[in-house]
Amino acid sequence: MFTSFLLNSCTKNENLVPPDLIGNWKVISFDDNVTLTKVLKTGTNTWPDYNNGDNTVNFSKSSSTSGEISGRNVTNTFSGKYEISPDNIIVIKDGIWTLINEPEWDDYFIQ
Repeated sequence: MFTSFLLNSCTKNENLVPPDLIGNWKVISFDDNVTLTKVLKTGTNTWPDYNNGDNTVNFSKSSSTSGEISGRNVTNTFSGKYEISPDNIIVIKDGIWTLINEPEWDDYFIQ
């Protein structure tokens, strides 16, 4: 009976896509946790006439651990696939991304 309990109570430890990741996101700052610095969007590091000067991302879910990613930096678009790695990091794969004529704000996004 004890063995039956153990077998039924154990679950596979998958790195699931968190439900609050799915949807549209907008970058509001770039934080460097090593140097403890933060860069915010300003009128001098982006171009407000294009995409309101924003970097935007959309996550959709394909399976319990992966999905599609798409978005727009200030002047270009991108798309690809993502997976949640075993250490819970978002890994982007098979991405298509153009980097033509981007302002300084996008340099932080692309790193």
